[in-house]
Amino acid sequence: MLGKAHLLCSSLSHFAPDETKLPCLLLLQGYVVVGNQASPRWRKSQNYLTNDGDRSDCTVDQQTRKETSMIALSNSIHLYARPGTKEKFLEFFTSILGLEAFESSDALGSPEPIYAFAFSNGASLSVEFTEDALDDQQAQRGAWLELRTDDAVDLQQRMLAAGLRRVVHPYTPFFYIQAPGGQVFRIVSTNER
Repeated sequence: MLGKAHLLCSSLSHFAPDETKLPCLLLLQGYVVVGNQASPRWRKSQNYLTNDGDRSDCTVDQQTRKETSMIALSNSIHLYARPGTKEKFLEFFTSILGLEAFESSDALGSPEPIYAFAFSNGASLSVEFTEDALDDQQAQRGAWLELRTDDAVDLQQRMLAAGLRRVVHPYTPFFYIQAPGGQVFRIVSTNER
C-alpha cells in the first residue's frame, strides 16, 4: 500500500516548486495515508489516520530508510571456458571482434594464462580455461552479455558466416549468438537503447 502512496506523491511532485512541502494523500481501504516527500524517495515517517479522520487517534509509524552507498555494476567481466574451446574462443575475440588478446597479470600462480581483452568503451573481459567450465548448453543458462557496435548487421553476418550458433530467446526479438565456450552475446547497434 505504501508503494502506491509513494507513486502518487512522485506523480504530483511537479505541481509543487518545493517538493519537501508536498502533502501526499491517498485513500486506501478506509485509511488515509499522509506523508511529506523529502526527496524522490521517502525518508520521513508515514502517518496513518483512522477512517473517521480524527487526528487524536493517529498513530505514527516511523520508518527510517537506511541510506546506502552507491552500488554499480562494473564493466569488468571474467568468464570460464573449457580448454578445448581455447583456439576458437581466442579467434572469436581477435578475428571476429578485432580485439587484442593479452595475458592478464592478475593470474599469479595460475598453471595456465588468463587471457584478457580491452574494449573501446573501457570495458574488459578475461577468460580462464578450465576443465570444469560449463558446457555450451549449461553456459546458455548463465549470464548473457551485450556487445555494442557501430555496424550491428555486419557483425551479426560475420558471426553467422564464421559458423557461430544463433540463439533465439522465446520472448525477445533481439539477435543473440553463442560464442565458442558457450557464452551468449546480444549484438546491438550503439544507437539502440
